[in-house]
Amino acid sequence: DGATLASGAFDDWVTLWDITTRKNIAILQHTLAVRSVSFSPDGTILASGTGGNPHELGQIKLWDVAKRTNIATLEEHTGAVWSIAFSPDGTTLAYGLDSGTVKLWDVATRTNIATLEGHLDWVSSVSFSPDGTILAAAGNLIKLWNVATGINIAAQHTPTTVRSLSFSPDGTILAYGSNDGTVKLWDTSEYLPPLPVGLVKISGDNQQGTPGTALANPLVIEVRDQNGNALEGIAVTFAVTEGDGKLSIKTAMTDSSGRAQTTLTLGSDAGTNTISVTVAGIEQPVAFIGEAVAATSDFDGDGAVNIADFLLFVGQFGFSQDDAGYEARFDLDGDGVIGIGDFLIFVNNFGNAGS
Repeated sequence: DGATLASGAFDDWVTLWDITTRKNIAILQHTLAVRSVSFSPDGTILASGTGGNPHELGQIKLWDVAKRTNIATLEEHTGAVWSIAFSPDGTTLAYGLDSGTVKLWDVATRTNIATLEGHLDWVSSVSFSPDGTILAAAGNLIKLWNVATGINIAAQHTPTTVRSLSFSPDGTILAYGSNDGTVKLWDTSEYLPPLPVGLVKISGDNQQGTPGTALANPLVIEVRDQNGNALEGIAVTFAVTEGDGKLSIKTAMTDSSGRAQTTLTLGSDAGTNTISVTVAGIEQPVAFIGEAVAATSDFDGDGAVNIADFLLFVGQFGFSQDDAGYEARFDLDGDGVIGIGDFLIFVNNFGNAGS
């Protein structure tokens, strides 16, 4: 919450500071120099890593921040702990050792779930991407690791030791500071997994129909990733946020073309139906509009519905799908032809007089 600062030092202490008062509010005791500290995302747990001289065996402690008590200790048997970081969801702790090894630790079970090797020397900094899928680790070599598989997906050689690194909020850039007094930016966008970032309306928007009927065309949405490619297997949620229409499907998965769809059946009331479309990870939803238009079957206005109105009906809205004036919303029986069957349905729905 930004209210507390934690610092570790060679005096073997972790100190907690109140940001507002600038005062020391707690001291947490280690037995070796504290090289790195990291708060869990919710701020309830503080992790600290220790190690004094090179190759001195280190220690990781977890602290309950509110109670100022040690809740778990992990003895590290392969070297000093030089860097430590929580994953964005708080379930995993990563730490780098002077042995050139990175370890991932399950916070809940207190167990080692992965060991990442291949760094040239000590690992001075570790940092998770914002979505938690990639871990960056650095010393004299920067490596990007797939957290789920433990596979090294990229490496960057540096002329001098990297002391600190951090991802940009969207995960596309890694900044790192080195002993040569420089900060460099690395474009890491190509290593990110496909993420849903955009929704595109394909078809079905701004349709009209008579109350109580299904719109002629489905509402089709396409989900695209950060590179503009269609994404398969993404859950899309449709919801009627205005109007009394009903959807055939409320949640659909995108197909191999990245598309999901639903059908809207208009309610009994005339007016606008707004259908909101949302996908997890995309902040801005999109919306389809479906209009329920009240119709009158007395086309000639003589106060009675008869064959004369039917002729006007057909003349205005087209007879078959091949006619230029054909409107599917008046093909009430869905047979591709606007005929007497549709007119009878029309009369039944809207009365046989001028009402």
